[in-house]
Amino acid sequence: MKRRANLINLEALTADGQHAEQSDPRNLLADAEVVYAVDGRQDREIVVFGREKLQRIAESEVPEGARVVRVQLSSGANELQSLLELVQQHKGRHEYAESA
Repeated sequence: MKRRANLINLEALTADGQHAEQSDPRNLLADAEVVYAVDGRQDREIVVFGREKLQRIAESEVPEGARVVRVQLSSGANELQSLLELVQQHKGRHEYAESA
């Protein structure tokens, strides 16, 4: 089953000034505790922000949620780089590390 909750297209995050302030998807990115890049071509998700939050949730015996945003990528490395730059801008850093 594919998850659709909080799935945003990268284009929506990079479209400056085309959304009303309250409906701007960049607000979701700014408020997120965990950000995934969703690679539709390889059907995988990549954590780009929030590893510590995910680790705390995994280790905790007390149920805890997280504000999660998933960003749909369609054309590869350039889109991933754009997302990393957006996360850096909104969060101050990203946590993506290319696998060797």
